[in-house]
Amino acid sequence: MDLAAWQDIYNNERNHWVRMCCGRTRRASLLAGKRIWREKLAN
Repeated sequence: MDLAAWQDIYNNERNHWVRMCCGRTRRASLLAGKRIWREKLAN
């Protein structure tokens, strides 16, 4: 498996079990964090 394929699986398919990520993928966690940050800045 090449690096690009591994990165795709790592970021988009594997669940991230850190406490704040709640089992989402790394990409989903990143996008959720960006959305939350934008909401906080808007208020």
